[in-house]
Amino acid sequence: MLGAVTVDRPHTAIVEYSNSFSERIWRALRKRQLQRIDLAIGKTGKQKNFFASDLCPHGAALAHSLADADLIHLHWVCDLIDYPKTLGTLPNSVPIVWTLHDMGVFTGGCSHAFDCEGYMKDCAACPQLESEFNSEALRSLNRRKKAIRAIEDRLTIVAPSHWIGEKSSNSSLFRNIPHKVIANGIDLQKFHPDLRAEARKQQEFSADQTILLFVAAGLDTPLKGIAFLLEAIAKLDQSNFQVCFVGPESQIEYPQNWKWLGCPDNDQEIASIYAAADLLVVPSLADNFPNVICEALACGLPVVGSNVGGIPELVIENETGFLAEPADSSSLSRVLSHAITTMKRERNLWLSRCRSYAEKRLGIHDCVDKHRQLYEQVLTANSR
Repeated sequence: MLGAVTVDRPHTAIVEYSNSFSERIWRALRKRQLQRIDLAIGKTGKQKNFFASDLCPHGAALAHSLADADLIHLHWVCDLIDYPKTLGTLPNSVPIVWTLHDMGVFTGGCSHAFDCEGYMKDCAACPQLESEFNSEALRSLNRRKKAIRAIEDRLTIVAPSHWIGEKSSNSSLFRNIPHKVIANGIDLQKFHPDLRAEARKQQEFSADQTILLFVAAGLDTPLKGIAFLLEAIAKLDQSNFQVCFVGPESQIEYPQNWKWLGCPDNDQEIASIYAAADLLVVPSLADNFPNVICEALACGLPVVGSNVGGIPELVIENETGFLAEPADSSSLSRVLSHAITTMKRERNLWLSRCRSYAEKRLGIHDCVDKHRQLYEQVLTANSR
């Protein structure tokens, strides 16, 4: 029994498409529409980050697979739900919780709006789509607004960071929707600093080496700020540290003295790498509440991060790490130089600080408890 929610056995519902003539025609037309949108967006010259449409060919099929749900919790839904078709056919009166992983849910399509505040009004003339097609963001946001009306009286937004919660609360889409801030939780048993000594042996790091770690699911993704990290590292005396990076192989040419640690496919491997390092570098141009920082702190690894998005909620000056100005290689270089010197003297002290912070704020059990309380709250309200 999970509060007011009975859980018999986790299962996967299969999404089944209707074979009716009208549904087949609708899916074919939607696919063609998306191809035109993707082609137009792909031709724009100033696309800064991932841009997602509110449309997809799944239509109402996903909604029908949720017909027996007591509560629906949505997360990252890009290419999964078709706002106009799906949201209007979700089971009536079933409460919906929606966790934000980037800004793409409440904008006209961009995952991060940077300095643009168009999402607070109408997303007209999107600056990230510099072409005759930049009005697609306006059309997309208008479709989202119309679709959200079908569920707004039973919708609750979950924000992992206060930053994205504030952005969402000020958006034209979710301005009148209740919000709840619940930080992402980490399994503190899997991610812990006790692995450090053995991990450094496994990675063949000497006792006096200072290891700078960069981790990204897409190492060449511009939003991760790798270009500014490369510039910042080039300004430093590289005899003082070793740069290591984790992630899939990419087309970016890295300096020969950088060490690739592969692309771990399980928590134990990545936790071991965190524990072996001395500094995690997160030079993102935009971010919400990065799991990579949460996991690193749980392993006692301090962080040098960009002062953007939800990162300052995790990287606390003189407690869990150091902040640099985003897209500024000189600032990043200065902060890295200071952090490297500090770690050579006080690594064990910082290990203790980071782990303590994670235990107080990032435990998975606290995250689960807050979600359970929220589920009970919305289910109770919905039953009145």
